[in-house]
Amino acid sequence: MLVLTPSIVEDKPEGVRLTTNAAQNTVTEGDAVTFKCIVMAAVPQVSFYKFYFNGSLLSENSNSEYTLNNVNRSQHYGEYVCIPYNDVGDGEKATVRLNIKGG
Repeated sequence: MLVLTPSIVEDKPEGVRLTTNAAQNTVTEGDAVTFKCIVMAAVPQVSFYKFYFNGSLLSENSNSEYTLNNVNRSQHYGEYVCIPYNDVGDGEKATVRLNIKGG
């Protein structure tokens, strides 16, 4: 008797989106903002997420969210990137530009 077992195809994380809890990615100075890295497909599942700000690593851990408290225009305005990682490698990167208005 021949038994067929389905093969599991492993791949890097795909369908990556980076969102914020701020309307149109605009936050008021002094407020907090949370970035969420959403992955549509990853086999094996995501091991950790890397968050970058203007090219510098901010965080690398298993949490898909990153929060900035007391946002300041001179320190926090710019481009934020999330790159999810699994055992196959780095997934697609997702980018958001955070806008900050005066308080």
